[in-house]
Amino acid sequence: MKNIYTIMAVIMLLCMLTIPLLAVGPKGTKTSSEIQFPTVSTSSGTGTGTTIPVKAGYFHVLNVKTDTILEISETDYVFGVVASELPASFEPECIKAQAVAAYTVALLRRSEQSSSPDASLKGADLSNDPSKDQGFITREEAKTKWGSNYETYAKKIDSAIATVKGKVIKYNGKPILAAYHAISGGKTELASVVWNANMPYLKAVDSVGDLLAPDYLTKANFTPEQFIENAKKLGVTLSGDPKAWLKEPKRSASGTVTQYILGTKTLTGQQIRSAFSLRSANFDLTYDGTKLIFSVRGYGHGVGMSQYGANYMAKQGSSYLEILKWYYPDCEIA
Repeated sequence: MKNIYTIMAVIMLLCMLTIPLLAVGPKGTKTSSEIQFPTVSTSSGTGTGTTIPVKAGYFHVLNVKTDTILEISETDYVFGVVASELPASFEPECIKAQAVAAYTVALLRRSEQSSSPDASLKGADLSNDPSKDQGFITREEAKTKWGSNYETYAKKIDSAIATVKGKVIKYNGKPILAAYHAISGGKTELASVVWNANMPYLKAVDSVGDLLAPDYLTKANFTPEQFIENAKKLGVTLSGDPKAWLKEPKRSASGTVTQYILGTKTLTGQQIRSAFSLRSANFDLTYDGTKLIFSVRGYGHGVGMSQYGANYMAKQGSSYLEILKWYYPDCEIA
């Protein structure tokens, strides 16, 4: 596997010369969102809430838009996550890998909620808020999303889910936080870098297929005035020559900015990403005399499975098991 990736890396780096830089922002042909996983402790709740009794084969999902709790079969839940989080045009083996990751996350969340209930979930196992749990849409919403392609896409996803039904990614016999994101910077990131959490199964691995993503490298431009306003969100006051604002950042081995001194304040790349609405915390910042330019690599936090990278592996003949074992090393899929 490593020899193949080394050869492909050389080819892809040459291909990058022809890849255009696209505008910042999610595209309709790529993943809809990323899971932020802001809570990464062994318990996501406060211990002050209550839970609906677990029903075998079902998840209870809080719809944050309607403030209602849906009782959804495990199969339909996984379908809804895949339909929300992954382009249906992706390869079947990639869809299988995503289905297993989605199911694993849901099992972990349900377990956490049972042991330490989060009152904000109002008794549900998890929500459909992609910034906290996983994105989810119903089959009816999928019909609206896919239109005339619904039957084709639904059949494709249902078939993939049926193949991997019941499969769970485990570490030391327990479901893992199977984090995933859209596009890495060419190498995935450690959980300790992004969340300051020790998760030995979320390691940094090569994901060179991401270098071929059409929007792997994007730019975000700001006038000095716009930059000053965004910096205020971070409690930073800037003035004078914009060139003086630029500093050499500290980075992780995967390229994530871990420390950037802006004004008199030391910030993380994640903080800057949030304040300036960047696609990732793997960026360079330059000034061309009229505007400040973020050159951003990848899309998402970079931890766990890269969806674009997984799809590339599937195109090269990797099975869903090979994909999962690559992005979640030292884990078992059972």
